[in-house]
Amino acid sequence: MTQIELSEKGFPITLSTKSHSKVSFGEKTEIDAKEALVYLGDNRFKITFVPSDKKVLRTCNKHQTAWLKKEFNVKGDIDKVLKKMFPDSGIKKVMKPVLKEKKTVEEKPKVSKEPKKETMG
Repeated sequence: MTQIELSEKGFPITLSTKSHSKVSFGEKTEIDAKEALVYLGDNRFKITFVPSDKKVLRTCNKHQTAWLKKEFNVKGDIDKVLKKMFPDSGIKKVMKPVLKEKKTVEEKPKVSKEPKKETMG
């Protein structure tokens, strides 16, 4: 169910749609997703669609789909609109870092070069 609330403080508003729900500021009211489409673009309301609304929104008629396209600024079919509304926030595959074995470098013994002694003779 979609959540709707007033965007600013003020008197509660009774929705003129099927549910006739009373919407107030700071109090989220649940309404049907298709009913919430009527209030898209109305600055008095803050509408929050939830992922469970996808199934209902897929059954929108062409006029309702047009409202969604306009609101979310998407060109294309309902699937593109839903992708924008509900971006994949799933866990992406993360590869474990591959640890390379450190190669042991055999250190050669340091040969100290002594200055050559010049012999007189």
